[in-house]
Amino acid sequence: RAAKGPVSVQLEQGWHLIFLGNTCDQGPGAIRFTKTLLQMKRSYPDRVHLLLGPRDVMKMRLTSELAADQVKSLTVPPVYWAEDAESYTEYVRKIAAASEHMPEAEVDEEAMQKHNNAAVRLQYMLEHGMGAPQDFEFRRKELAVLNGTTTDAVTDDMVADSYLEAVESNGYLRDYLSNAQVAVFLNDTLFVHGHLLVEDNRWALRSIPGQEDVADVARWVIGINSWAANEIANWECSPTWATAPTTNTREAWAARGGAALIDYACPASQVPSALCARWVDTDGTPRSCPEALVAYLKGQGVRRVVVGNVPQGNCPSLVLHGDLTVVMIDTSYSQPGSDLAFEGDHRGAAVAEVIIDGPTCTVRGVTEDQEFVEYKSGGPRGDPLVGRVLGKRFVKARCLGRKDADEVSYLLAQFLGYKVEYSHLTEDEVVQALKSKAEAEPRHQRTLLTSCGDLFGASMTGDSSATAIRHLLAALGVQPGGELSGEMLQSLAEDAVACDLIGYHFPGCGLEELWG
Repeated sequence: RAAKGPVSVQLEQGWHLIFLGNTCDQGPGAIRFTKTLLQMKRSYPDRVHLLLGPRDVMKMRLTSELAADQVKSLTVPPVYWAEDAESYTEYVRKIAAASEHMPEAEVDEEAMQKHNNAAVRLQYMLEHGMGAPQDFEFRRKELAVLNGTTTDAVTDDMVADSYLEAVESNGYLRDYLSNAQVAVFLNDTLFVHGHLLVEDNRWALRSIPGQEDVADVARWVIGINSWAANEIANWECSPTWATAPTTNTREAWAARGGAALIDYACPASQVPSALCARWVDTDGTPRSCPEALVAYLKGQGVRRVVVGNVPQGNCPSLVLHGDLTVVMIDTSYSQPGSDLAFEGDHRGAAVAEVIIDGPTCTVRGVTEDQEFVEYKSGGPRGDPLVGRVLGKRFVKARCLGRKDADEVSYLLAQFLGYKVEYSHLTEDEVVQALKSKAEAEPRHQRTLLTSCGDLFGASMTGDSSATAIRHLLAALGVQPGGELSGEMLQSLAEDAVACDLIGYHFPGCGLEELWG
């Protein structure tokens, strides 16, 4: 936190680093953090992958909306994705009234112009349309560190200038935008900032603004990244307004370079956006993907999707769909209101890493209560209990205990928006709760998150445990009553779908116990 510039980071040979976007608005370190990522990208161009986040893209607005001729105007409508926001005139009127110690009704245009400048316009933009009301002061604190001064020595104009410099031709944020992509498809894992579908079940996957849908995942990744790069190039060529907006309609805000990408990064995007898509219940609980999407992804060779955008509490969530896992990694609200590292710190003491190595995804970290967690998905080492749902509680993690204890338990989360309530159960308690849940459900409701029919020759929907065993045996070519060889058991142990199926019908039961 005391660094005066980007930090040198070494990337171990053979490993890749994927950053899912949103370099800014998270605290007083955006300049140094972004420059550190760019330094890594230059050092390891083929192994460091930078993704676009909505907060990154939204800074493209600065070149047009903070242009000198635009700052003079008070008649600026709210952006169309925040149409209920107060107008800029109302915003400045309140500032003038407070500064001049007069009723708002008595504030005239001359008084408002006295307080109308780039810094005030920037603060209005951050608060209304960028969702970052604290970032102006975060930037002031970072500039004080970089300049070796106090925050009192950093003026509002200096803060505004730093934002504008970041998006100029040699600016670090423009450099980031030029090096970042919407999606990365690496081996069998697809990475996007948002999600692959939106609330009304439209797919962001396959969709490219202004183009026909693309059926192939690899071609979609190439296409959406090419489209975004063209939008950024258009913004660099036409960074200011052709015609400034006078109303809060989409069309009025489209007369500038990069307008389509800015629209793609806003909550009111015309098309399903892989930058903004969310797929959670109304309370924030992770949702399983529709079977059609799961089947499509598997058919395209995707075995894992890694997303951010929706806070998941104090550690990442694994949403299991047979041998497909959705990894939700946003932990920006691990400890809301902690103010631990700085005023406005919602992450607190929690930290986690997601490591993808072959078929296995490992999550390892420490919660805000200094409790160690480690859990896996995929392959024979995948945890069959993490990712299950018990009523309104989501089984998030396997806990290895705190520094002063070594008891193993499972962390359960009940999502209440950005707030999450936690509880713990032992492994036996989770297994028993899953069995009780299964026994209480009508047989036709006992389903896997997705069908395993493509592998075992029949859907698991409605299948009893005995039927599931028959499908497993049939897949191995074993007749009922036949013997399983050690080689057959090994093949089952290495099959993620088989392990998940066994874990579903026989929670807590290993292969040795099942066929011992």
